[in-house]
Amino acid sequence: MSPSKDVLFWLVAVCASMLICPRNAMTDPQANSSERGLKIRATVVYEKKEKRLLTISLTNDGDDFDCPLARLPWRHWHSMTLLVVQKTGQPIPFQEYIDDPVPGNITLKRNQTIEGSVDLDARFPQLTEVLSSNGLDVFWSFELRTLNGNASNRVGGWTFMPVEGVKATDHGSVKKK
Repeated sequence: MSPSKDVLFWLVAVCASMLICPRNAMTDPQANSSERGLKIRATVVYEKKEKRLLTISLTNDGDDFDCPLARLPWRHWHSMTLLVVQKTGQPIPFQEYIDDPVPGNITLKRNQTIEGSVDLDARFPQLTEVLSSNGLDVFWSFELRTLNGNASNRVGGWTFMPVEGVKATDHGSVKKK
């Protein structure tokens, strides 16, 4: 059963709205992370090694803060929104997974960059069979939450997943300033 064009339209519209407007920005005057000094920057690169990976570099452009390890985009399946889409607009199904949060916290200092990887083959088990000669688009969105519940600016963008063995970099990001 394939989704109708209306369903795909609304899926894309919802994803785009998540990238443009952070949650609660209209109702929460404190949602502007620049007022709290909590700003992040992310770079996402697709790499094909033993597995298909998204390597994420996360930089703290604001004040020092503490956050749970499970909030990092590569440490927990539910901390980063990922959508893999064929050139027809058809999304690739993701593996539903119960993921227990990783225990522990991390302190991110101002201008510190940390890096990790997301295993796309584990999240999207049908990836190999649907990867076309034209490749796939990977859309991503991420908002970091601190130990005290403050949210960073939402960062997001997309990267291209070529057929095999080519490194493709981040094709843009949308940042709420």
